[in-house]
Amino acid sequence: MNYIKTHITFLYVGLIWIISATTYTHGWSQDLSELSDLTEDYLKRSPREKLFLHVSKPYFFTGENVWFKAYYFSSKEHQSIGLSKIAYVELINKVNEPVYQGKIKLDSTGGKGSFLIPITLESGEYKLRAYTNWMKNFDPALFFSQRVTIINPFKRLGLEAPADSSYHEFKLFPEGGHLVQGIKNRVAFKFTSFKGVGSPFKGVVIDDLADTVIHFQPFKFGMGHFLFTPSPERSYRVIVKDEAGRIYFHEVPRIWDSGFVMQTNQMTNIHKVVAAYAGNTSMNGKTVYLLGISQNKLLVRQEATVQSDSAVFTIKNSDLGIGINQFTLFDPNGQPISERLIFNYPENKLKINFAVSATSTSTREALAIDITTNDLLGETINSNLSLSVYRSNGDLDYDKGGFEANILLLSELKGNVESPDYYFSANNDSIKTAMDNLMLTQGWRRYPWKEILERNTPKHSHIAEFRNHLIQGTITNTSTNRPVSNALVYFSIPDSYTQFYVSKSNYNGRIIFETKDFYGESDIVLRADPSVAEPYKINLDNPFSDKYEAVDSTHFFVDKSNADFILDQSINMQIENAFKKNLAKIPQSRDTSNFYGIPDNSYNLDDFTRFTVMEEVMREYVYHVLVRKKDGKFIFKVTDIPNHKVFQQNPLVLLDGVPIFDIDKLMKLDPLRIRKVDVLKRKYFYGHRDCHGVLSFFTYKTDLAGFGFDDSTLLSNYQGLQEERTFYSPKYDTQARKTDKLPDFRNQLFWEPEIITDAAGKATVNFYTSDETGKYIVVVHGVGKGGLLGSKYQTIEVKAPQIK
Repeated sequence: MNYIKTHITFLYVGLIWIISATTYTHGWSQDLSELSDLTEDYLKRSPREKLFLHVSKPYFFTGENVWFKAYYFSSKEHQSIGLSKIAYVELINKVNEPVYQGKIKLDSTGGKGSFLIPITLESGEYKLRAYTNWMKNFDPALFFSQRVTIINPFKRLGLEAPADSSYHEFKLFPEGGHLVQGIKNRVAFKFTSFKGVGSPFKGVVIDDLADTVIHFQPFKFGMGHFLFTPSPERSYRVIVKDEAGRIYFHEVPRIWDSGFVMQTNQMTNIHKVVAAYAGNTSMNGKTVYLLGISQNKLLVRQEATVQSDSAVFTIKNSDLGIGINQFTLFDPNGQPISERLIFNYPENKLKINFAVSATSTSTREALAIDITTNDLLGETINSNLSLSVYRSNGDLDYDKGGFEANILLLSELKGNVESPDYYFSANNDSIKTAMDNLMLTQGWRRYPWKEILERNTPKHSHIAEFRNHLIQGTITNTSTNRPVSNALVYFSIPDSYTQFYVSKSNYNGRIIFETKDFYGESDIVLRADPSVAEPYKINLDNPFSDKYEAVDSTHFFVDKSNADFILDQSINMQIENAFKKNLAKIPQSRDTSNFYGIPDNSYNLDDFTRFTVMEEVMREYVYHVLVRKKDGKFIFKVTDIPNHKVFQQNPLVLLDGVPIFDIDKLMKLDPLRIRKVDVLKRKYFYGHRDCHGVLSFFTYKTDLAGFGFDDSTLLSNYQGLQEERTFYSPKYDTQARKTDKLPDFRNQLFWEPEIITDAAGKATVNFYTSDETGKYIVVVHGVGKGGLLGSKYQTIEVKAPQIK
């Protein structure tokens, strides 16, 4: 059965009032100055960020490590603004379920990480995405997203194409969002196959008299456009014939009786935008407006008077931003009626050159790659680069897009873009035409004009992690399920040094903890202060986004011609996992001092005669801490040394960083499990908590010595920031190492996520080939001073050594 999915796509902006001339009488009204001011205010309150992940290769086998480098930018001029310090990375399956989630630290040069592909995954196309907490305020289409192929050689592969290979998807896109009768309209189209790639076809538009009005066919990647002037006396339909001869029928988008149509034309150094009007009510003499936004900046603000049913705007290319520019046309009342994306190519970019010491070499041989970076004018550019060398196979090495394609294009478009690097492969009219077709077919509205024009303050529910990872949650009353406000809540990570944080809930019961140097997986403890009299429960938020793009409708299959390569790679991967060395963790730079700094006294209990009762330890060894009983229960009082008196309030008592309120239970612990006691003998302010002295107990195993907690205490396991690991790269710099019998079947020859070129724009990396012959791809991505972006690819070959 032939099946085709049809979309007639309109770029609606709000309600139908965008079309009808009668709607110009509504109450809202803005002039150009007001439109500009409101837009700029929104953009300032809503800065945008971008992430790009350089992934070590485009395909993986289950059991392999994925290595990645994260580059972080603001949308403004593609340079870091330091808004966020944490990035979230996820691997997502075909039904938008995460199969891996991790957090990495960002600095001025970005961040880096890795993860192991679970051996339980099915073969298929997965999506690797990355974002910051601040980016969660906006459409998930703005997240970094890249498709990766994962193959599980131990489960049946889809080596055959799906039986329903006739599946196609056809979409029509009127320029600016809609068609109006009597006006020449540009209508873009896109025709994709079941593989999700553009497919050739032939199409016609016919009217209700069966007369052919237009012939059309795609220009590139199944995309193109035609010009169409609908008549009010006729109705229309589209007939499409695919390359297999199958014929499909489709309706033309609704044709409106009246309204404006946006028409754009690119000339040598300018863009001309025409607002053409048709309708019973004359618009002549009225003013319409055009705003242009790029890189989250308002760059174009113009007004024009309608004359002879059209208004013309002229924009210099030099006034546009680099990359995608969004033009929005506003009616005489200042309401948005049409939108269009225009791409402006950069005049300069980072040029990466590298010379490999040998493009053809043998196994276990040394290779050096000398890299230089400059701009198109030849000026040396200091740059931050990442480099990967991996074994190549044509069908699995499909183009994922280099730096320019990702930052300037993919980060601003919804849906899959086929061969994104094609649009940056040369500077000619054909590529520019293909790019404009892409803008027409995958353009979408980014800015909430209704919210902007109503002067609403942007509602950003996710705050930027501009210093450290934020752990957030709520505290609620278990009886009423209502939020508990103004509650002190404590967050602890039991450790050899005190990781202890305090938050005070707001009126919604929201709590936020700014953690510091929280790496790896740890047990955590959350509990409220005893001043919270009502029964409560604490819940933590999932820090990862729960918003996803639409499920990808493309089908995954692997051609039979790849079977031998897959088998070979699978065997290599298994041998490598059996013999490779453990990946060493890179020691993280972290502050291991306790939150209260240096204590006034620290008692290492092994320095004393060990007692078997805690009360004796406290009374005999821990000076300036008074052990008392009140109402039959133990309490501690700490001496306020600066003021020469004893605090009347109870001190903050901690056990492995966890606040303890029941001193009787603490006194029942086995003191032989306590390593040391720190005492702070003064008033100390920490967040929302003022401490009348601090008494901190540490166990040998940081296991809380078996201390039990009530049901209201939240005990959980939490994954902090990912700890970095080193990529294993063996050296064969001696004859003994070169002839070592230990097998080396690395498919990933080399990975270096952080290469900084010197003042002359130069850097060199060195590595050795493995025992695996074949073709390898060298990929370098990078960003240079001033936000210049660049990528470079080259192929090298490794052959078997000649027998002498």
